[in-house]
Order: sequence, then structure tokens, then C-alpha cells
Amino acid sequence: MLEEKSPDRLSVVLSSFWEELFPKVQDSYAIPKIIERVKAWSADQPTVTEILCNYVCRYASQIDEADAAGIVDRIVFRDILKDWRNSMAASHLNKIEMALRDYEKRDVLLLLYMQILQRGSVSAEKNPEQEVLLSSGLVTEDGGKLKITNRLYAKVFDLAWVEKQLPGITRPVTIVKSQPTGDRKLSFASALYPKIAVAACFLAVAGAALTAHLRAANTQAALATQDEIAISEPVDSAPAASPSSASPLIVSDEAAERSLFDKGVEHATNGRWLPMAREFCRLPKSSTYYMPAQKQIEKWVELYHDDIEIARDTFTQEQDRSCGIMTDGLIQSIQ
Repeated sequence: MLEEKSPDRLSVVLSSFWEELFPKVQDSYAIPKIIERVKAWSADQPTVTEILCNYVCRYASQIDEADAAGIVDRIVFRDILKDWRNSMAASHLNKIEMALRDYEKRDVLLLLYMQILQRGSVSAEKNPEQEVLLSSGLVTEDGGKLKITNRLYAKVFDLAWVEKQLPGITRPVTIVKSQPTGDRKLSFASALYPKIAVAACFLAVAGAALTAHLRAANTQAALATQDEIAISEPVDSAPAASPSSASPLIVSDEAAERSLFDKGVEHATNGRWLPMAREFCRLPKSSTYYMPAQKQIEKWVELYHDDIEIARDTFTQEQDRSCGIMTDGLIQSIQ
């Protein structure tokens, strides 16, 4: 069941997405924003990325930069989370669900998963329950910690879902005050809701079992998976690489990448092809602005092929290195 985050497959998915989306979206600045938001939900999980991209293509004509992230969020909530069993994600999510429900010690497994869900992570250990969660793809190991693979999974398989699998497990247990000896047993039996009593006993047993093979989890902010988020809620992104660790010729900061893209477009608009090359050639291939820049080059090459080729060759001599984005743009234009 486990689906690795294959860079090759992800690259194919995103490349196909660009090809289909680019002619439909009038605002080219919107496309990087769309990709950023899709990744915020999928965390580069290929199948989820592909599903979201397919949905986005349906609404391509309605997308502009200002509302790009909001449209992706609305797609996720309306077309997937509202009724995921009847969405394009149903087959993929059903496989994950069945992997958990079919496990022999399902209760122990779900208690472990609930810990990850509430705490954000638990220490990675070599035990059967963790292996099942990893093989299902629902969680992933990162820095010695088990975390939920992506935000979409956390929203689908939330505390409400866990409660459906183990009724009463997420409810607090009522503490009964001591009473006279003669009435104590009767009062205790009638005061507790049966399901909660079963859950309390089960928690004690399962907790002892888990203690034997789980280290104390690192305290973190709990995942807010049980709370509905606003459509416009910002999604946390990974911290940008520090300037000291980045190559002086390749920029890997989102704001800086956007600046390179903007300046490159401005230079090209005014026929300054070498300055354009200096800006675009500093974009890393992993940047969400790389593909838009390449597509712009392909458009310009149709009218200014020789000028752009000269700019590419001049940049190569000037910097003593090649420029992949310029070369790719020139090659695509003649295919």
C-alpha cells in the first residue's frame, strides 16, 4: 500500500499539470500560487497531488493570483472533504482506511494513531503497529518521528473518524464520587455510560501495552485536525534556507524567487535579454516559478529566438556555467 514520494512520478504529475493549466489561466502569476497550495495539502504525495491537480484544472478559467490559494482550499473542502467517499480521492483513501481497519490489533493501532494526531508526532520505534501505519502511507517518518503524511490525510482521518472506529474512545471518562459502601457498586454501574466504561478499561490495558514499546512522545502543539479551518487560513510552510547555505548563483527563497521572476519578465518586456537570463538562470528547478519562467521563454523564443540564444550563450561565458532553463526553453520551442 505504501506509496513512496517518487520525485520522478511527482515531476511527471506536475509537468502534465503545467501543460494543461498554462493555456487556460490568464494570470501567469496564479500558477505558482496554485502549486504552492496544492503542495501545502499534499506534501508532495504523488497520488494526492495528481487528484488535486485534476480538480484544479476544472476551475482553471476562474483562477487569478489573488484567489489562487482560496480556490484550492474550496476545492479541497467542497469536492473532497465534504464527501470523500464519493470524490476522485475515494479509491486512494479507502485503501488507507482498509489497511487500518483490517489490522488484527486495530484498537491498539488506532490508539497509537490518535496519539500522533493529537500530539503532532511520536518517536519512531520498530513495532508492528508503527509499521502498519507507515506501510499504509498515512504516516511518514521524519527525523526519528512519526508524523501524519499530509494535511489532507489529517483532515480525512481525524478524531471524528477515530471515534467512529472505536465508539467512546475520544470521550472523557466520568469520575464517580465515593458513596456509602452499600450503594457504591450500584451507583458506579448506573453512573457510567456503558461505552465509556468499556473505553476506560480498554485504555488502561492498551496503554500498558503501548508503554512497553513506545518512548515518551516529544511534546508539540497538537494538530488542529478536529477544528474546521477557514478557507483563507494560511498553511505553514517549511522555513526558507539560510543565505549562508545557499549557492550564490542559485536562489532558493520563495520571496527571492518571485523577485527573480518579476525582474526577468520586466527585462524581457523591455528587450533586455541578457539581464533576463541573469534573473531566470538563478531560479532552482525546484522553484514554483521555474516552470512559469520556462513557459515565458518558450513564448518569447517564437519571436526573438536569436536574441535569446545569444543571451543564453553570453550568460554561460560570463558565469562559466550552463543555464538549464534557457536551454530547455530553446529546445521546447523547436519541438
